[in-house]
Amino acid sequence: AGGSMYWEDSVAHISKSDFIGNSAMLGGAMLFIDSNSAVSECQFIGNRAVSPAGQGGAIYSASSQSMFYDCLVMNNIASVSGGGAYFSGEHEPNMHNCILTGNTANRDGGGISATWDVQLTISNCTLANNQVTGGGFAAGFGGGLSCAYEANTKVINSILWNNNADYGREISIGNNFEAAGKRPAEVTVNYSDVQGGGAGVFFDFENGCKLNGFDSPTTNLDGTSLTSPSFVTKLAWGEYFLGAPDICEPPQALQNLCIDFGLGTALDNYMFKHTTRTDLKIDEPKSKVDLGYHYVLEPTILGDFNFDRVVSL
Repeated sequence: AGGSMYWEDSVAHISKSDFIGNSAMLGGAMLFIDSNSAVSECQFIGNRAVSPAGQGGAIYSASSQSMFYDCLVMNNIASVSGGGAYFSGEHEPNMHNCILTGNTANRDGGGISATWDVQLTISNCTLANNQVTGGGFAAGFGGGLSCAYEANTKVINSILWNNNADYGREISIGNNFEAAGKRPAEVTVNYSDVQGGGAGVFFDFENGCKLNGFDSPTTNLDGTSLTSPSFVTKLAWGEYFLGAPDICEPPQALQNLCIDFGLGTALDNYMFKHTTRTDLKIDEPKSKVDLGYHYVLEPTILGDFNFDRVVSL
């Protein structure tokens, strides 16, 4: 367990580290049990959670108040659950300003699996192009996010787009993949852009599962082509910048509703050195926060406190 790191009954602070190509049955890169730890500005790439357990391609967190900030979770694989990350246990972990992309699970949670009583919060995250294959199972659930077994997940200021699964391309709620022992689970989505809106979510309402946030009036975008995040690429940075019409990205865009749409200001959401723009201008501190992942800037000149590559005297 824990292909690179195993933390139990402990507190760890891990930052600016890369976890690449590790493998374990639980937590291909990292495992936390009863560990209230913080992980920031780390990259988890190409890790695997292998059979028979196969949970948490990159991250496995059980009964832990684990916090993940400004992290990249990409191209990880779980043979069962949580291609990118797996959370369980009666605690309140958080993923803030993380991007989960290209991750794969065979049964549930291509990006994230939240299960067994966990109270997970996902804020200012982008879950895109993750998948659940269904390989070895009757079907796959929750291409972006799976929430099951009395878990309660809150999604805010986030984007779930172009994920794929048999049930719940973006989100699935409930352990419908089990023939027996069905239990309720709940997901609340606010100030977010989920492709397909509520139609992009599967929930097992017959067994008490709940989806909140899509009834009218809603704070969410409708998840159609009109609210597409219009992702654009900046070489050497990444593929998930928000197309900004004022710099003609993409050229045909007249607006991008994911910009200045979130709950709270950029500063309220700790976006003080972050951007969603390819011109790398930081999110205006007093404006509403943009949805989804923000790339983290580093000063290139000593004294450049506003990250504009200019030092004012």
